[in-house]
Amino acid sequence: MWTLDETHLPDSTQDQVAARLIERGPSHEPQPLALFSGCQSAGRGSHGRLWELAADSLALTCAWPLTDGLADLALRGRTPWPAHLIGVVLRAIESELGVNDGLQIKWPNDLWLDRHKVAGLLVERRRLVGRWWWLIGVGLNGRWAGRCPAHLSATGLFDAMGSAFDGHRARDLARPIASQIMSWLADLEGCQTVEHRDACLRQSMAFCRQRDGLKDHVVEVCLADGQRVSGRAEGLAEDGAFCLRTETGSQRFHVGEARIVSLSQSAGREMA
Repeated sequence: MWTLDETHLPDSTQDQVAARLIERGPSHEPQPLALFSGCQSAGRGSHGRLWELAADSLALTCAWPLTDGLADLALRGRTPWPAHLIGVVLRAIESELGVNDGLQIKWPNDLWLDRHKVAGLLVERRRLVGRWWWLIGVGLNGRWAGRCPAHLSATGLFDAMGSAFDGHRARDLARPIASQIMSWLADLEGCQTVEHRDACLRQSMAFCRQRDGLKDHVVEVCLADGQRVSGRAEGLAEDGAFCLRTETGSQRFHVGEARIVSLSQSAGREMA
């Protein structure tokens, strides 16, 4: 069982969800919770950046209590959770809107449409009321009021999809996206063996690899220490690593160690 609530407060849905879990206290059975907003103004993106939302937008956070087994995997493993979960978001959007073309994954945690960002995902682990929780934040741009700011290589989902989606709003995707995320996590928690769980993750990553928007493009990777590496993207490995062909050979980067900061074959520099 899980609940979905709407908030009209402008601060981060990640922080609001955490506050609600703390208010529940340790005596409550740890139940998943999802909270969404169309007016968030203090959301966080990757690497501490401020998340800039369009006029018609969705900010959604799903809080999931980790069992001991999955908590250990989440804390110690190198499983690319953001890549898996942005794939879940992609499937939810396509299923709800009845489309199956155009959306791509920009490693490790963004969704692209025509090489412009329409959504991003932030996964945080927090120790709250005596246990570990995943806080999975999704930011989705539906429509901009006027033009998208010039410093962002972004677009609105419905802006890009055209007049066929004039009646849609970003907030209408809150429940289908939350449902898909909760269902995927429940299936993963329900795996009875390590082999079964690994098979589920392989199937999920196979989808992400199929929808990889960076493969075969010349890209620049910025490492955590500020070093930059350029090369041609070779796609995602089975374990979710980002594979880059450089002048010195093939290199692999994992989620949390590197981020894509620019594309030489796209329409500008991605800042959001």
